[in-house]
Amino acid sequence: REKQAAEVATKAAEAYRDDSLRCRNAMVSLAKAYEQHFSRLERRLEVLYDELQNDESSDAFEVVGESLKEIRLVKKKVKSQEELLSERGLKRVPESYEFTDGETVIIIAEGEWEGESATVSLDSLIAKDEVSV
Repeated sequence: REKQAAEVATKAAEAYRDDSLRCRNAMVSLAKAYEQHFSRLERRLEVLYDELQNDESSDAFEVVGESLKEIRLVKKKVKSQEELLSERGLKRVPESYEFTDGETVIIIAEGEWEGESATVSLDSLIAKDEVSV
């Protein structure tokens, strides 16, 4: 009877050992798979980081940081027309402003005259809300 109980216990211990080895091997395989997957993701992040650093067409965002540990995308501040004019020492004239003859203005409207200075000429042939320069 003792011999039979010992054999049953031995078989149970061997089965437990085999199950433990299978679990261990499965965990090692899973860890290796995660490591490979993580390496691929890291490489992909490096490629994306390089693309972001070298992409000149990205107007809305700015890449901040020298490495993947520090990287952040910061939305660039879009300057209003008022801020752009202010940087150049200019300001937009309100629509209610009445020009005087001989006043000097700088044209800010986009086009061939943008940035050009002009002298106001009040002419009786043009409408009251228009100015000839």
